[in-house]
Amino acid sequence: MRISEISIDRFAAWRNLQLPLPGDGLNVLYGPNETGKSTLMRFVRAILYGYSPDDETGTGARPKRAACSGSLEVWEGTDRYVLRRESKLGSRGRLSVTCNEGVVNPDEAVGRLLGGVSADVYEHIFAVGLTEMQELATLEGDEVAERIYEMSLGRDGERIVAAWEKAENARRDLLDPDQETGRVVELSRQIEELDRKIQAAGASQTDHAELQAQTQQLDAAIADQKKRQAGLQEQLRGHLFMEQVFGPWERQRKLRRERDGLASIPAFPEDGVERLEQIERDIAEASREKARLKQEAARFAEGGERTAARDAVRQHAPRVRLLIEQAHSVQSAAGSLGQERERIKSLRGEVDARIRQLGEGWSLERLQSFDDSSQATSRLFLQADRYLTALRRRSRYVKRYQRKAAHAQKVQADFAAETEWLDGEDAAVVRNLLAATVDDLRTARELKSRMELEEMRAEAVREQIAAAREPHELPRHFYTVLWVFGLSGLGLLTLGLVRAFQSEAGSAPWIIGVIFGLLGLCCAGVTWTIKEHFDPQRRRESGLKERLKAATRARDEAHSELAAVCAGVAADCPESIRELSPHRDDSLEDLDRSLDTARQRLAELTQLARRERMLLSRRERLSVMRGRVRDLQRSVSEGRRDWCLLLKQIGLDESVGVRTALETWQTVHQAREVFSRWQAAQQELARKEAEVREFQEKVSRLGAEIDGREVAQGDALKKLDEWKRRLDAADAAREERRELARRSRAIRAERRKIAASLSRLRVDRLALLAQVGASDRDEFLSRHKAHQRRLELDDLLIAAGEEVEAAAAAEPELAVVEEDLLRFDQAENREAIETIRNELGDLEAELQLGHEELGRLRGELRALENSREEATLRFDRAQLAAELDEATQRLCAVELTLDGLDAIRARLEQGLQPETLTRAAHYLKRLTLGKYQRVWTPVGERRLVVDDEQRESLRVEQLSNGAREQLFLAIRLALIEQFEEQGAVLPVVLDDVVVNFDQQRTEAAVETLMDFAARGRQVLMFTCHRHLAQLFESAGAAPIRLPEPALAVERRQVG
Repeated sequence: MRISEISIDRFAAWRNLQLPLPGDGLNVLYGPNETGKSTLMRFVRAILYGYSPDDETGTGARPKRAACSGSLEVWEGTDRYVLRRESKLGSRGRLSVTCNEGVVNPDEAVGRLLGGVSADVYEHIFAVGLTEMQELATLEGDEVAERIYEMSLGRDGERIVAAWEKAENARRDLLDPDQETGRVVELSRQIEELDRKIQAAGASQTDHAELQAQTQQLDAAIADQKKRQAGLQEQLRGHLFMEQVFGPWERQRKLRRERDGLASIPAFPEDGVERLEQIERDIAEASREKARLKQEAARFAEGGERTAARDAVRQHAPRVRLLIEQAHSVQSAAGSLGQERERIKSLRGEVDARIRQLGEGWSLERLQSFDDSSQATSRLFLQADRYLTALRRRSRYVKRYQRKAAHAQKVQADFAAETEWLDGEDAAVVRNLLAATVDDLRTARELKSRMELEEMRAEAVREQIAAAREPHELPRHFYTVLWVFGLSGLGLLTLGLVRAFQSEAGSAPWIIGVIFGLLGLCCAGVTWTIKEHFDPQRRRESGLKERLKAATRARDEAHSELAAVCAGVAADCPESIRELSPHRDDSLEDLDRSLDTARQRLAELTQLARRERMLLSRRERLSVMRGRVRDLQRSVSEGRRDWCLLLKQIGLDESVGVRTALETWQTVHQAREVFSRWQAAQQELARKEAEVREFQEKVSRLGAEIDGREVAQGDALKKLDEWKRRLDAADAAREERRELARRSRAIRAERRKIAASLSRLRVDRLALLAQVGASDRDEFLSRHKAHQRRLELDDLLIAAGEEVEAAAAAEPELAVVEEDLLRFDQAENREAIETIRNELGDLEAELQLGHEELGRLRGELRALENSREEATLRFDRAQLAAELDEATQRLCAVELTLDGLDAIRARLEQGLQPETLTRAAHYLKRLTLGKYQRVWTPVGERRLVVDDEQRESLRVEQLSNGAREQLFLAIRLALIEQFEEQGAVLPVVLDDVVVNFDQQRTEAAVETLMDFAARGRQVLMFTCHRHLAQLFESAGAAPIRLPEPALAVERRQVG
């Protein structure tokens, strides 16, 4: 089916639209946003399948019902149909269909045109917009999904899938990590519960609580007795401690009274006598050293005065040293003057050679005025690039024009060759004659069919008449069988009656006899019926004769009409059409062949008409391209003019050749570099000569200031050497003076140190005497003897104190208090020790009894805690642990099985993919420029997977938006091919489905859709993007610009 015209009376924003479509192939309908492109797609769907409530709803805040009406002109082969649908309350619109033969049944006609394609399939596959293209759910309908996902696995494949599903279910039964369920998880939880019960087992018994309470009470009593025992032991320790400390303490008291009777010298030094003698010896030695240093300082002062003479060159030492530092560089510069002059001469010769290489018209002044700045260089290369770009663009476009012109000529020649059979006749006239011939052939075929049908009816009536005159006898054995059944039944019935009256065996024989009797009656009835049916029916013979006459009369009428049709062929009809005209002796097969040939030629004429329009369109495009070639030639001329003008501005000769001009610029630039080096060398030579002259002038002036006369130019360096020696001698003398002054200062510092040391020694002697309260040496020695006796008493006191401390160290927790020792009574203390030891013995016996009772109670507690409940729980836990181990092993086995089945499934998925996905992979590869190679679906699942060029598998949700849309477009193209193979050839409507593609994939999509439409399909491509329309136009599909909807025009006029 192909749409040739869209006619809208009223639908949404459209009013009175007449939109003819060129024909087969791809038609691009271009218009900006809100032009009504999506509305046109909805209109096509509405005419074919009916209006929806949204289509009949007006605009505004309170929309009212808006009646819709319009029609589609479609062609099915050579048959033209007009499908018109008008709104009708309570329905999807009233549909009427008109064809070449007039008004036909709309449901039958539309059903035949749609080929059984449902509304959902057409909306989601054949007529889609960007929204439907982006959603996978539009491909999930039952009919579409079956074509995409269903694959023929065979018996082995189905067994493998069933085994995989069984193994997967077994794994989920054992462990489902997503839901955290399964046998393994359940067993683990049961083991955790048993662990908690084992931990709490036995702690809830009443006896256990009572025994534990008694144990706690007894523990408290034992703790109190131990506390009392500790107190008594502490008292015993105190009394024993006083017994040990009292003796040493009493002896210490007596020694302290003797020491207090001696005079106390708090800070008498131990080595006081030795120190006093040493200080007196140091004082005598310091006095002698002080006198010696005084004599040596006087001798150094006399030597410094002798080296104080000064040289005149010392006054100008900074300037002399500066000139000495410059002497080396000046000497080097003076030595290189000759080389610099030679280098300048060589560079000048190279400059002259470069100018001669450039040719006539070039001089030193022109070279110096040449502009080779970065700005000029940038302008030169930029203008060269523009000029070359214009040349390349013109060349490419001219080649493209030549290719298209050659192709157009070839198409024109092919068209002329294909129309040779017209013998110069006008194609429209031949088409009308062919259409009339098709009508005649169709009429002749119907008449021929009627003749043969009436002939068959007459023959059948003759056979019925002959059969009615012949009697039909039944076979002899038929009656024999019926009599056998009847007599047997009667005999059995009689036997049953006799047996029933003669015995008491029951009613079974009688019932059996009745059954056989009834069977005999049934057979007799069947015999009578068959005889009645096959007996001659003479009364029907007259009716059959009337039917024979009617059939003969109808056959003769059809024969007369066929003769009239055959005689109506025009005499001036072309031979190619006359040979297809119906003849009286043609059979049905001959008429069918002629009708097929006529229809084929009529379709070829229609195709030729479309190709003729395409040829005219190509000529128009070639005309536009010729204009574009002229524009490009103007661009080249302008670029050439600007190029020559720029060459003149920077100082080069005008040249059309870009390469030659750039080479000349390179040569001139190199010459300019040599010229710049020559100028720089001249400036360097002048600088060095000035530096040498300035150095000599400075030396000459300095000589006048130092020696009273100027230095000759040739003696400057010698004079500097002389001044350097004099400076070195003056520096050596100055260093000698500095050394003498330093030594003199060191001697004075030493004398000051000795004087200070002498004063310090005298102060130390006085301090030592004052420390012991003596005024001279004899008194100091007397006090030293008394101090020695006091030290001996101190040692005895220390020994007594150590005894007291040793006794105290044995009991570190007890303190020695002098008041207790003064009140101490040794007899009373010994009596208290005896009493405390008796009480401690009684407490020890009571503690022994308490510990025995406590052991008995704790034994009973352990007996209760070691009951059977914990053992039972541990046994149950071991059982569950064994089951968990078994379940884990089964899980590992299932995982291994699944791995093997997954490998087998992968091999099945390689070779048993649905035909739809195989075709879709071909289109996807073209749309993505080879990025994605394969589209497939896992066995037993309804999801899509795509393999890229690295054989990496990606799910649909992992693709980018553009790649996902390209995948869905490829699947739809594959589905459309499959529907066509089943007879559903429908127009494809696409609304901006490639808008999200990048430039390269957009071009690939244009090429793919053009090839898809070139195979006899009609594709309507709606777009609001100018660049897409231009891409399709460059591919050979001239865009049709949509007019503006009437409502939009009315709104602007009102506004």
